[in-house]
Amino acid sequence: KQFSEGFFPFKSAQIVEVILSEYGGEEPVVVEFEGPDDEWAELVGACDETGLNGRVALTRGSRTLANARDILPFVRDEFDGVYSIIAGQADGRPKTRELLRKFRDASSDVVPVCVVGNYSSGKSTFINALIGAELLPSSDRPLTARVFRIERSDQSDRASITLDYSGGSLRFWFGEKGIDIDSPASSSQLAEEVAACVQPDDALPVIDRVRKALTVINKYNPTPEEGLGDLVEVRAPFREDWWMRGKKLVIFDTPGSNSNSNARHLEVLKEAMRGMSDGLPIYVTEYSSLDSNDNAELYDEIREIEALDERFAMVVVNKADTADLPEDDQSQEMAEYVLNTPVVHNLYAHGVYYVSSIMGLGAKAGGGFADRHYDRCFRQLLSSYDDPEDRYYTRLYRYDLMPRQLRKRALAEAEGSSNRVLANSGLFCVQRGIEDFATKYSVYNKCSQSDVLLHE
Repeated sequence: KQFSEGFFPFKSAQIVEVILSEYGGEEPVVVEFEGPDDEWAELVGACDETGLNGRVALTRGSRTLANARDILPFVRDEFDGVYSIIAGQADGRPKTRELLRKFRDASSDVVPVCVVGNYSSGKSTFINALIGAELLPSSDRPLTARVFRIERSDQSDRASITLDYSGGSLRFWFGEKGIDIDSPASSSQLAEEVAACVQPDDALPVIDRVRKALTVINKYNPTPEEGLGDLVEVRAPFREDWWMRGKKLVIFDTPGSNSNSNARHLEVLKEAMRGMSDGLPIYVTEYSSLDSNDNAELYDEIREIEALDERFAMVVVNKADTADLPEDDQSQEMAEYVLNTPVVHNLYAHGVYYVSSIMGLGAKAGGGFADRHYDRCFRQLLSSYDDPEDRYYTRLYRYDLMPRQLRKRALAEAEGSSNRVLANSGLFCVQRGIEDFATKYSVYNKCSQSDVLLHE
């Protein structure tokens, strides 16, 4: 069951081991594979990297399959060709329109990444590290009171914030300096407070102005008459680097599940992700909280969100530099403890990643911080992440838990990274994992969902 419901690249080495345990002997077992090129490459790599090649002789069958990432562009082209016919001859029923919209969403290039976890686990700091800028306000107390939907701005010096307010959309636009506001109400207390924090002549970088505005929006306590929405849509520039270049990433930041600041956050998140496909759940926690009841309950909530594919879930152990980790980064006792905690036991698929989000953010941002806490932590820890001769030299990625063939590849890539602090912070491996998901894996379900919708 675990193999048939799992995902082949994560299970390939285990599948071969099961075959060998059943049929293995003195001679190598001949295993014939039928399928796409991507999976064949994963199988060969898994056998090479786990030392199975001497015990198994892999052969490629005559029947093959096309890779999903090669099929999806043609699926979109076919749909575009018949869209006007379907839309023109349809009876106008809401269900028909909804199916058309769902297909657009399911077959799009958008990759949703949903960051969940309990409050003070550092979700906002982790997202800032992914973005490479101090966009979201962060604190040790519950700060995220709403669901944030964050995507990359098309222009490096432009940003916007949109949310429902008084029956319409309240929009804040950020350009070269200051802020422009489009409000559905003639007078808006919220708009006035945001305008007061970002003056017309404020020439701070656009990210800094957006963070100021988000801080005000997050703390704002609306009256019942105002009708302030729980979803905040943010478009902002991400730091330009190799990571996810050319891909449409949408990141969702959620309130802590054990916080009372927003009891409706799960329903808001479900609605925000409605129609999306292949969302990657990233569960952020701390080492000391892995075994908590809150984590076990949050797993049940994640399973309720249809757009998320838990087969690819990633668990991020954040603030790992403050945890009392053993000197032996491959401690079997520690690995068994982590793998048997409730959230990891249920969600472990792609891997468990140990991360210092502050060090990762500093590595991408060149060590310049607006937040004093970030700045102090980064300066205090920099030597231990950058100097191999330092007594406490830290390489958090070496604690990561994942299928053996993936781990060997991830270690080699991290050790070959030109940005030593980024690699040692653990963020490099997380980013590679997200990019693998977006490039190789998410398109399989996109093709499958597109097929169902076209038939319907």
